[in-house]
Amino acid sequence: MNSPNRARTPTVEPFRVWTRTGLTPWPRGTGCRGCTSSSAAASRPRPTYDDLLLVTLDKGGQAQEHLQYKDYPLNETQFHWQSKASTRADDRAGLRLISPREQGATSLLLVRETKKDSRNLTQPFRYLGPVEPVRHTGERPITIEWRLSTPVLPEWVRRWRTVA
Repeated sequence: MNSPNRARTPTVEPFRVWTRTGLTPWPRGTGCRGCTSSSAAASRPRPTYDDLLLVTLDKGGQAQEHLQYKDYPLNETQFHWQSKASTRADDRAGLRLISPREQGATSLLLVRETKKDSRNLTQPFRYLGPVEPVRHTGERPITIEWRLSTPVLPEWVRRWRTVA
């Protein structure tokens, strides 16, 4: 469980690289695709969450079509992302995604190009920072355009668009 003094989003510099196991002790409860959800400090009147949006751009080798999420950068400051295939706009996870502030959540985007490298080693995620929803459409999955708090490099956008 999280302690009250660890209930705030950590100060993490943008573009830091994290392994999946390195994300395990994230200071607040996590949710969304690829993570588990737990509430933060009991002393808060309402649970707060960090929703870690873990994105693998290259979906190659993913045989299950319902897991072929369309995730890619739109430009240096916006990212197109899809929720789990079962997420509805009116369920708890959907509400945290489309109105995070009202739900006591902070959405944090982490991206990697591929799951494994040429040596079959698991690749780390690059932390892109907090994101805010600009617009959303549909459900099951919900498609969201996120605004990044820190612009990414133009060369990353070009490369990631070809990978996704």
